[in-house]
Amino acid sequence: MTRFGINLRVRGSRGEAGVLRVRAAETCIDRLSATESAAGASLADHFLLFGSAGLYAGAGFRPATNPMTYLDLTDGRTGDVRIERAESLMVLQLRSKPWDPAAPLDLMGHLF
Repeated sequence: MTRFGINLRVRGSRGEAGVLRVRAAETCIDRLSATESAAGASLADHFLLFGSAGLYAGAGFRPATNPMTYLDLTDGRTGDVRIERAESLMVLQLRSKPWDPAAPLDLMGHLF
């Protein structure tokens, strides 16, 4: 079976930051399940991803439209810093802390 890795950027409720390296199997369901497990074992309160697949909603993710700041990278060139509402953000609550739909998100880089 083909294997690959995913790097997750995580931030805890007290501002702790880190990167989790996840190895996951070839199927989408296996990938999502392995990634959810790694996020749940971290200090993160929420698991965020960008997408619209029904698979995500079926796994408990909910759409969010928080304002977000990110760096535009078009054609391999650094563009403007953009501030706009998220269109394809999905959120999974991992702990008891509820998601704040008005909280601004800073992606500290490009849009995924």
